[in-house]
Amino acid sequence: MLEFAVLRWRRWVVSTVGVGVVVVALLASCGRAPPGGGDADRSATARPTGPLFDGVEELTPVSLPPGWARCGAGRAALEGAESDWWSQTFGPTGDGGCLPWITVTQMPPDDEVSDPSADLDGKIGNWDVLQWTTDDGARFLFTWAFQQNLLFQSCCDPGADEELEEIAEQSLLGLRERAPANCTGPESDLSQESLIANLGGHDTRMFDANDCPIRVDIVKLETLPSDHHCWPGLQLITIGTPFGSSTKRTAPRTYIRDPDQLLYEPTLTNRLDVDADLPATAADTGYRRADRALWLDTADDSVLYVVDSDGAEAWPRYNQPLECA
Repeated sequence: MLEFAVLRWRRWVVSTVGVGVVVVALLASCGRAPPGGGDADRSATARPTGPLFDGVEELTPVSLPPGWARCGAGRAALEGAESDWWSQTFGPTGDGGCLPWITVTQMPPDDEVSDPSADLDGKIGNWDVLQWTTDDGARFLFTWAFQQNLLFQSCCDPGADEELEEIAEQSLLGLRERAPANCTGPESDLSQESLIANLGGHDTRMFDANDCPIRVDIVKLETLPSDHHCWPGLQLITIGTPFGSSTKRTAPRTYIRDPDQLLYEPTLTNRLDVDADLPATAADTGYRRADRALWLDTADDSVLYVVDSDGAEAWPRYNQPLECA
């Protein structure tokens, strides 16, 4: 029975599986025909084939190495793969064919994945990955990309090592969220976000009245998991000072929804008010997420108002660093 490790919140939980055991599961498709029957798809920018798991779509690398193409795609052929794991193959073309040297597999972030060792950490650009090489020359990179896990596999030509890293990096870049064409304001220029902030923005991003995304360095709404080991269920809104400015260049302001007073601070003047009255001086910021809208009183920034169809809540400003051991 294989033991597994699960990657959550960018931390590796180490399993006791040995490298030799893991190879059985991960190399099951090595040397087989590419997923999807091997049909060559010459376009590196082919449109996604449709949603995979939880609305995740087939990723498209920003670019491919010169002379390379997408060879094929289909359900992952890895032994033990779930039905919604999805693989694509890429490789050099010639004589009317496409050699599937590299496989990219997408899988749900909560699925269990075998982990050979915690001592094999690496980097693709600034992105953390696990990496390992097997005796027959196959190389693997494994990483977590917020909405999904990604396994990059070169099999089994050592000459593909450089291309493996390139395709891994270009695949991660291809996952970036981009604003719709009609969202041309600087606050919606998501190219200014780092890759990790951009991919993480799926869970924290707010929007304007035209449903245009707002950069997370301008405003973000975070909800910590209910099983968070320090602040379960805590909600935070972070904005710049003054309002509308980037928190990368100015002092951020943080407002909290902490009904259980997990972050109790004796000097905190205000407490959470779940049935607040909007003061006459409060104004709609235009920022919203789902049915929640943010209102701010420019005369008193000690609270931020979160308004929905049920009324208004006043979230107090929290002035201490949010630390968690």
